[in-house]
Amino acid sequence: MKAMEYSRELPVKSIRVSPYHFRKETADERLDDLARSINEVGLIHAISVVRDPSGAYELINGHRRLRAHKRADLAEIRANIYEYEPEELKDEQVRQQAVVQFLLAANSAEPLIPIERARYYEDAIDKFGWDAAEIARVHHVSEAAVIDDLMFLNLDPRVLDLVQAHQDSFTQEHLRVLAEHATPSNKKAWTITPDEQVQAAEELAHQRDKKLVDSSRAFRTHVQNIVKKRREEAAAAKRKVGQGSEDPVKSLFKLIETAHKAVDQMVKADLSPIKEIDARDKGTIYQDLLTIAQDIVDYAEGPVQQLKARGLAAAKPAQANTAAKAG
Repeated sequence: MKAMEYSRELPVKSIRVSPYHFRKETADERLDDLARSINEVGLIHAISVVRDPSGAYELINGHRRLRAHKRADLAEIRANIYEYEPEELKDEQVRQQAVVQFLLAANSAEPLIPIERARYYEDAIDKFGWDAAEIARVHHVSEAAVIDDLMFLNLDPRVLDLVQAHQDSFTQEHLRVLAEHATPSNKKAWTITPDEQVQAAEELAHQRDKKLVDSSRAFRTHVQNIVKKRREEAAAAKRKVGQGSEDPVKSLFKLIETAHKAVDQMVKADLSPIKEIDARDKGTIYQDLLTIAQDIVDYAEGPVQQLKARGLAAAKPAQANTAAKAG
């Protein structure tokens, strides 16, 4: 995009919002204060719009300022006007890429929170086929930083609603704790379920425990205790093998056989009819499978490994006698 005019007054009603706008969590933050300030001292920084060949204006920077003008019932707003380059007009994908890159660069003066950056990155991945390395190259950040932000997409939509409704209750450190524990590859056995995410987020949103609000470390411990409680309740609910007159070892083998059949049926299932799946559904399935796998590993390395084995001591002397005869 190229700049064409600066500080021109445009009718507020003539400007449409870019569909690639990704600032949501902080969009309404202190909007009344901003509207009051604009009314009293005017607009300090002009918004930015891009003018398409038809003459229509699309907002590419200054969403909160435009919203504040509307809230203050102001008819005009000062804007810097850009136009697309010829190659951008020829290719919609190139045009979209130019807009989202401009949006991210423009928001550097009012930094996006990680959730908002994650939405931008997700948009770039979906629309342009970029991977984390490409995003990192284009925006001069590390690939690790991009991946770190993308984990915020694992937060349940209900958590994001709570964040938007109670912005002052969530620090970035608290949100990062939630995002880390909502990401299976990060926390593995300590991954929390979507409902547990909401449970933990509500503690912060409603300021129920001052200790959790004041300390992200205490909040991390609280999240892990939620998982621990779930495990303990699951362990308590496990039925004992060999109830009644049945041999408990045979009961254990039956349980393993049932699990084996279920897993075998699942891994042989043909997924080709699923042409597309919602990203959050895919994440939930992935998380559930990892949780199941971790539960089985924990069971094998815990209760099964702790079983007292018989016959092993007798086997060693027999092997020694065989070796002596062979000698």
